[in-house]
Amino acid sequence: MSGLELGGVRTAVDLLLAGSAVLVIRDHGASDDVLNQGTGKLEPPPPDLRYSGPAGVVPAIAPSGLPAFDTATTPDDDDTTHRLLLPLVAPDDLRSGDLLRVDAVPASSGDPALVGRWFEFTGPPSTSMFAVVRIGWLKPTRGPTLPEGWAP
Repeated sequence: MSGLELGGVRTAVDLLLAGSAVLVIRDHGASDDVLNQGTGKLEPPPPDLRYSGPAGVVPAIAPSGLPAFDTATTPDDDDTTHRLLLPLVAPDDLRSGDLLRVDAVPASSGDPALVGRWFEFTGPPSTSMFAVVRIGWLKPTRGPTLPEGWAP
């Protein structure tokens, strides 16, 4: 008996995410400032780039009233408004507090109002029993103040 073949589903997910782009950073927040050698001033350290690539940001759907499995992941925060669909090639070490900026959405199916918006992870993305995509919960937030000239 052979295992379940998910290649077709993964291909469908790749097509669904085509044309989308997000940027995920880990902001250091109130950590110690670093010396800018060019200006001689103390500045916040640049954020760490965690992921840049295709991903889908979709509205969070209200629970349908059906009981969840004991192992189901749900947002820890009632402020979650969107879900993130990440391909499996994305890093699996994203965590609560990481920040996401929507850079592009598919012209045919995406919401252009999302482009440029920032979201905060409310928990680490997870996979289901049949891993084809990672799902993370997001809530809107203000974007960080990025150092001048910072680019991923």
